[in-house]
Amino acid sequence: MTNLQHGPSAITLPPNVFFETWNGSAPHTCTFTIPDGEHALRHAVTLATIIADVSISRTHEVQQISPHDQQLASLLDSLQSLSSLLAAWPMPLGIGLAPMIQIPLDLAEAYSNCRRVEGVLSHKANTSLVLVCASFCQASGYLAAEDEDGASLRRVFCLALAHLAKASTNHEPTARLVTSVLLPLAQRLTADNPALGASTDVWVSSKSLAICKV
Repeated sequence: MTNLQHGPSAITLPPNVFFETWNGSAPHTCTFTIPDGEHALRHAVTLATIIADVSISRTHEVQQISPHDQQLASLLDSLQSLSSLLAAWPMPLGIGLAPMIQIPLDLAEAYSNCRRVEGVLSHKANTSLVLVCASFCQASGYLAAEDEDGASLRRVFCLALAHLAKASTNHEPTARLVTSVLLPLAQRLTADNPALGASTDVWVSSKSLAICKV
């Protein structure tokens, strides 16, 4: 991020193998200028959303991990790093951040009935979802914001907690991760923020997660 302030940088996203899943008419290159860190973060959120939208529209009938799935795994890893940056960024970016939770949630749900061995991508998406939600719990200002972006983020956050509650009842590793990482932060979030406290959707979702994780 700091290098962007010291001259132009060349970035290739996503890897070329991703374009092999597109039809021949799709453009393979796009060049634009990113003048600073704020622009880089905004572009990263937009690119992640586009990649996820294209990926989720595909069918998942293949019985082994494909290069396409490997790119989705890389996307999920990137979301974890990106959410940490967003949570620590010192100023508003002027964009809605709901996609940061929506993307791993959509991928987790899309692969929840996957027939492949142990549904590996679904479990990875659940892990990413836990870590991304944890980042926003630690940056409570985003969730407590009283504007449209805050409302959208709270809505998808609650949907994510509901999904993780269900996933925890079916998958012990997910339950352990929720218990050790997300649940304490979610409970502290509602205790420390009156706007997200008792009787709010966030509070109800956190309580439901606490019940279902056992």
